[in-house]
Amino acid sequence: MRDPYTHSPVVVNTDDGKGGRIVVRVEILDRVKHLFAEHGIRYWMDANILSIDNEPPFAFMNLNRQIDAKMVQDLLDGME
Repeated sequence: MRDPYTHSPVVVNTDDGKGGRIVVRVEILDRVKHLFAEHGIRYWMDANILSIDNEPPFAFMNLNRQIDAKMVQDLLDGME
């Protein structure tokens, strides 16, 4: 899956050691939520949706430490 604004891949970031975090544009958020529901992937959302410098808004999806971040990344990479 690619970000519709930057055309960069949507990436599971695991740098903080607290599980995964994904930055998702609001435009594709429902698709990602549906994908996660289909595969039983649990997540929680940050309370705020942000927009910086008039760019399209985005949200943060958080995954717990027990989730297989590579599996989630593979699912995201498999989406058109």
